[in-house]
Amino acid sequence: MNQTPPTCPILIEVSNLLKQGSDHQRWQEFEKAEGFYVDAITLAKEQLGAEHQAVGYALNDLAQLQESMGQEILARDTFVEALTILEKHLGNNHPVTLDIFGRLHHLYRL
Repeated sequence: MNQTPPTCPILIEVSNLLKQGSDHQRWQEFEKAEGFYVDAITLAKEQLGAEHQAVGYALNDLAQLQESMGQEILARDTFVEALTILEKHLGNNHPVTLDIFGRLHHLYRL
C-alpha cells in the first residue's frame, strides 16, 4: 500500500512566503520581496530551528535579492550564513552550494 508522506504545514507556509518574495522580486518590488523573505526566515527559524535546511534556502533567496539591489556587503554576509547551513545538509559539491560559492567569490572580488 502506497502512503504519501505527511506534509509539514510550516514548510508549506515558508514555501509560500518564498514564492511571494520571488514574485515581487521578479516584478522589481524589492521592499515587498524582502519582507516576504524575512518573514520566511523568521518563521522557519522559530518553528524549525535556526539550522534547518529551509532557513538556508530562504537566506539564499534573500542574499540574491540583496545582491541584485547592490547591497554587496549585506549579500555577502547573508550568503555566508546560508552556505553555513546548506553545506551541512547538501555537502559542498551540491549545485546550490556551488552556486553560493561562486556568488561569494564574485562578491569578495568587488
